[in-house]
Amino acid sequence: MLKADYPVDVNAVKATFDIQFGNLERSTHNNTLWDFAQFEVVGHKWADLSDNSFGLAILNDCKYGWTVKEGHIMPSLLRCATTPNHAQDREVHHFVYSIYPHTGTVNTSDVVKEGYSLNFPLYCSATEPKDGKLAACYSFVSADAPNVIIETDKKAEDSKDIVIRAYETWNKKSECVLSFGENIKSAVECNLMEEDETPLEVKDGKIAMTFKPFEIKSIKVTL
Repeated sequence: MLKADYPVDVNAVKATFDIQFGNLERSTHNNTLWDFAQFEVVGHKWADLSDNSFGLAILNDCKYGWTVKEGHIMPSLLRCATTPNHAQDREVHHFVYSIYPHTGTVNTSDVVKEGYSLNFPLYCSATEPKDGKLAACYSFVSADAPNVIIETDKKAEDSKDIVIRAYETWNKKSECVLSFGENIKSAVECNLMEEDETPLEVKDGKIAMTFKPFEIKSIKVTL
């Protein structure tokens, strides 16, 4: 097992870890057997250790094992098991991780945003000039609430509609307006099977919604 070790001068009894569509907290001490058993835990795009003044997050693109204990953040970089294949993790490994110091906590900083930026970098592509019209800044859909993340933008499975999936990430009830860069004929809130549930009002290309803490919403729009 190969780990990196970053000591952090932060007084916090819990650390925060990214998971799909949210995050969760785990203890940073070994006071109980339950705490001691969490010598390594799972986290997706980042792990963060913060108090009420500042914190440090480690962002990564493909390493999901973490140890955050007694003021140390330790991402697991390599693990070479010998069973069932004694050479299963040999060869060259490619991964990226970065350090993001910030003021405040996860909920008052850009930890979530920076985690997405590392995992989904902006790519540039050179092309020939076209006659079409495109503004200098364009987004098909955007959210005005910093704690509402647009996770998915996809074609519907059984129609030509577009499905938007968004979630709240601060464990906080929030009002949010989704703004679209295209004309929207209609919109409906649907479930994860993309079955229609609640019609939504579209006004000037915008949809106003209320998110419960950590709620996931799927919206099907017709262009």
